[in-house]
Amino acid sequence: LNVPILTLHGSADELVDLSSVAQDVRQLQRQKPGLIQSKVLRGYDHTFNHRWEQVYRASKPFLHRRFLKVDHA
Repeated sequence: LNVPILTLHGSADELVDLSSVAQDVRQLQRQKPGLIQSKVLRGYDHTFNHRWEQVYRASKPFLHRRFLKVDHA
């Protein structure tokens, strides 16, 4: 499957260990060069502290770059 993937992880997540996520991301990046990006949201827990607007803002550049096709005609 060749689709762009963005992983988001909170640095204060107590349910999923950041180092195991980083290891998985590195493995995926080796398998799918250029398709996998990862972002750590500092201070956020497993539910991103329910701050969905901030999660969207963190994701927006990736989503726009990968999925928005702008016609400049």
